[in-house]
Amino acid sequence: MLAWQDAPGDTRLVAYVVSQQEPPPTSSALRSFLQQKLPSYMVPSAFVLLAVLPLTPNGKIDRQALPSPDWSRPALADAFVAPRNTLEQGIAEIWQQLLGVELVGIHDNFFDLGGHSLLAVHLLAHIEKAFGRHLPLATLFQGPTVEQLAEQLYQEERPMSWSWLVPIQPKGSKPPFFCMHGGSGVAHYLGPDQPYYGLQPHGLDGRRVPTTIEDMAIDYIKEIRTVQPEGPYFLGGYSYGGLVAFEMAQQLRHQGQEVALLVLFDTSLPKMSNVSSIMDSDTAPLFSALARYRSKFSRHLMNLRPFGPQEKILYLLQGVKWRIQGTESKIKSKIKKVACKLWLDMRGHVPPSLRHFYFLEFASPAIRGYVPQVYLGRVIFFKGETRADDPQLSWGRFVAGGLDVREVPGGHRALLNDSLVQEIVAKQLTEVLTTYWG
Repeated sequence: MLAWQDAPGDTRLVAYVVSQQEPPPTSSALRSFLQQKLPSYMVPSAFVLLAVLPLTPNGKIDRQALPSPDWSRPALADAFVAPRNTLEQGIAEIWQQLLGVELVGIHDNFFDLGGHSLLAVHLLAHIEKAFGRHLPLATLFQGPTVEQLAEQLYQEERPMSWSWLVPIQPKGSKPPFFCMHGGSGVAHYLGPDQPYYGLQPHGLDGRRVPTTIEDMAIDYIKEIRTVQPEGPYFLGGYSYGGLVAFEMAQQLRHQGQEVALLVLFDTSLPKMSNVSSIMDSDTAPLFSALARYRSKFSRHLMNLRPFGPQEKILYLLQGVKWRIQGTESKIKSKIKKVACKLWLDMRGHVPPSLRHFYFLEFASPAIRGYVPQVYLGRVIFFKGETRADDPQLSWGRFVAGGLDVREVPGGHRALLNDSLVQEIVAKQLTEVLTTYWG
């Protein structure tokens, strides 16, 4: 097997097979067989049948001579059935673009064609843009064919049942791991015996967002208890989802439940600076603004010193351009905020085109208002290598049971969309979980 990368961050396993049986097995048959023997992350996305493997003069496999995989259409068990209407055709075209497959039939399985969790997120984003309908991630896992997705879109006039809980990998004998707001890519590297559930952020359903992290945690605890009524619980959270996971752990422990493990994936604390006496006065906003503009003015003067007259003019013009663009962005943001509030007041929900903005914008007050309390348990913290602050100095103050910081390559978003980083995280997470399973 080889790791084949067609685009940055999109690495797929390709298996080269020399078959001794006639006719040779299909890709679906090979994939089905390997799914019983290997963890999901080791099952190839494509199979290339060869008469013989190319060899070097030394008798080793000549990897350079192996042909590139043909993504036109794998040899699937289901016969090709062309799209029957414009909706199925539109979905099939999106699959062709994302998967690099020339032919997509209505009975083809997204994951059998080489899809994975990161591409699943992109797929649903493209579907929302094309058809104006937001589908939960669980929709694709429960119905991964063009026909099934089209059926969901046909039912637009009927309200879809919404659940924050997404069963990324529900099977397995081990206790489930629940991750808030991301990390679905890690699930596929944990092996087939590790149940893994994601929880979608509030706001993606278009409904009103809770005003506090505490209220978000209450909602999520209700969701995870539909799968696991009693502890011990294994919790994690990516980015600000880590704040929700942290609060969930606090609430569960106060309810007498055991939290065996809490994992934070590059989560930042809300800004909590000590406020001086002058900032408590009525003149605080004025002093703050004057200090801020003085700092910016001094910085611009320092930047201009090495330049000649012409370069200084160009620098100033570029600054004016950035200021105009920034003002336009702020105006658009305010218009969207007003639109979201009007939709909520009049219809009770936000349309799909505004939901991503809505959950990011209106979650901010909840994040800023959250004041974490000291947690008596232990926390595993996965830190991106580009992170500037030291988690021991920030989170260490709130974790009495010990903070285990583990640095991984890449930045903040690499934990979400880089398969190599996800595999590293999964390996370390498996080691940690194993200590609890015994």
